[in-house]
Amino acid sequence: RERMWGSSPDLMAMIDPQGFFLDINPVWTTVLGWDPRQVVGKRIDAFIHPQDQASAEDALARATVGVLPTFECRMLHADGSYRIMAWTAAPDDQTIFAFGRDITADRERSEALAQAEEQLRQAQKMEAIGQLTGGIAHDFNNMLASIYGSIQLMQRKLTAGKQDGFDKLLDRASTSAQRAAALTQR
Repeated sequence: RERMWGSSPDLMAMIDPQGFFLDINPVWTTVLGWDPRQVVGKRIDAFIHPQDQASAEDALARATVGVLPTFECRMLHADGSYRIMAWTAAPDDQTIFAFGRDITADRERSEALAQAEEQLRQAQKMEAIGQLTGGIAHDFNNMLASIYGSIQLMQRKLTAGKQDGFDKLLDRASTSAQRAAALTQR
């Protein structure tokens, strides 16, 4: 038992039912920077993030009557920062045995992955929008070219003093303008 207490990579603590530390293993110094003399005798809330206090009190109450399933909270490091810890605990007479694992790095990796996935989704959306707008612009340019071409042909005919075929050119320009308007509405 003493070898496990001294060599475990996880935090171990013995806590009374009121939440006061009775003993902690040496890894507290490695993981959270606290010397056992700075922790033993203090209540758990001295080391738990203020926003996690209520859920920690609930977890303590549950741990006094039975095995506590995994509970996560932010624990104060001696340098003033916080580490995310995953705790399990079990009662034995007037002592709660708690085991905590630092999951801060796992959380940071998960958050970084989630951010990267969100950025990828945004990039894919922007690419799709770019392709869509490029296709629309191409179609719109084709319609404008038809309108402009019809107008140019009518101008040439007017300059030459001819008016034959105007109806066909006006119909072509009108149809293209209507298609362009419909495309713009969509």
